[in-house]
Amino acid sequence: MQSPFLKISDEKISDNEYRKIEKKEKLQLTLMGKIPSLGFDNLIADFIYLNFIQYYGDTKAREITGYELLPQQFETIVNRDPRFVSAYFLLEPATTLFAGKPQVSAKLITQALEKVKPTQTLAYQLWLYKGILQILFLNDLEGAKYSYTMAADWARQENTESSLNSALLAESMVKFLQKEPDNRKITGSAWLTIFLNARDEQTREIAREEINKLGGKIEVKGNFITVKFPES
Repeated sequence: MQSPFLKISDEKISDNEYRKIEKKEKLQLTLMGKIPSLGFDNLIADFIYLNFIQYYGDTKAREITGYELLPQQFETIVNRDPRFVSAYFLLEPATTLFAGKPQVSAKLITQALEKVKPTQTLAYQLWLYKGILQILFLNDLEGAKYSYTMAADWARQENTESSLNSALLAESMVKFLQKEPDNRKITGSAWLTIFLNARDEQTREIAREEINKLGGKIEVKGNFITVKFPES
């Protein structure tokens, strides 16, 4: 079964044609969520993820039809292959920031965390993503502290140089959340994490703009990138 998006040529496509393609893709996505897997759940998830990449990256089409399919793509991948951790690093910010569905993202990340093992490569980052959602969109600082604590725990279980460094950063974030009274700095720090971890320029630019709205500025000093706020 081939996605309609894979058939698009460089020829000019009308707005109406984009809408027809969107409807076909939605029908196909719904079908992929319902058909028996016959042991091929991971292949179905891979197929949907490839469609997501094409869909998300088609700027012209998204200007016409928006990002309506992102939450369904995300949900279908989680249902089919919850251990597909690397896919979430694009699916979550895309669904949160472009489809405007942070609650959906939080629910699906939580669902995936129930299936993923702590030692799976980069699984700890799902807790970091959940913590950011809790700070920026869910108004749940206590939940965020727990998420960062779990991120540190899982990162230590992965036990690589990179994960151990991430564990230290997550532990620092817990202390920061416990002591920092300025909500701007907490929010700015969460947006900086999105900026640093972004896999695409669209997400990075949104994070930069949100930091600017808070009155902050991203500063680079050597190997360190921070958010600087003017003294009140």
